[in-house]
Amino acid sequence: MALRLSAGLHFETNGRYGFTPVFNQEIKKGNDVSFYLALPIPVRFGDDQAASLSTGVQVGVSF
Repeated sequence: MALRLSAGLHFETNGRYGFTPVFNQEIKKGNDVSFYLALPIPVRFGDDQAASLSTGVQVGVSF
């Protein structure tokens, strides 16, 4: 089970823009279903506001 990284560029309608790296890890793999945990870290700039950085947690099921 390897730690994976995905990323995206984001442009919002209110004039902010940025990127979001997402680190994810499969935590339980079965024959028909897998469970994973992801940690998105959105970073935003622009619109005459201070840069922002936040984080979240996602728990998911894939089958």
